Amino acid sequence: MMALMGFALLFPGCMSPKGEPRGRPVVELQDAWVPRPVALRIYPSTRFVEDEGVPMLEACIELFDALGDSTKGSGLARFELYHGPSTGDPTTKGGPAAVLYRWDIALTRLADQQAYYDPVIRGYAFPLRIDSLDVADRPVYLRVSFGLATGEHLTDEQQVKTRWE
Repeated sequence: MMALMGFALLFPGCMSPKGEPRGRPVVELQDAWVPRPVALRIYPSTRFVEDEGVPMLEACIELFDALGDSTKGSGLARFELYHGPSTGDPTTKGGPAAVLYRWDIALTRLADQQAYYDPVIRGYAFPLRIDSLDVADRPVYLRVSFGLATGEHLTDEQQVKTRWE
């Protein structure tokens, strides 16, 4: 009996004042802040490369939470490459610039996250295949739209340096 009382004195957080085991604390979800992506940025280092003779656009993106910190996200990433800036709105006069390439990449499974997330840059790196590096001879723009599981879309657009810059 003395040993049991000594044990209870060593770990007072496990017992209620009446000596009954305490339950786990309950968090009210409506009051909880949950980290989730709210913004997206295309890395300025996004560039054209040739890897073992295969031309590609090495696109890197970063997702941010409400505190401005890097975070991971689950959803569908769409990459569109244009000659000239996109209007982003097909209803505007002239519509968007012609799409040269379009890639859709799912980031919904654990394997997807492991394949594309780079902990060094704290973002995602995507090797996007293209037919030829000739597309990089004049200014092109990359537009990235990230569709979250919540239905929200995050977007960013940036001019990609030509292969000579």
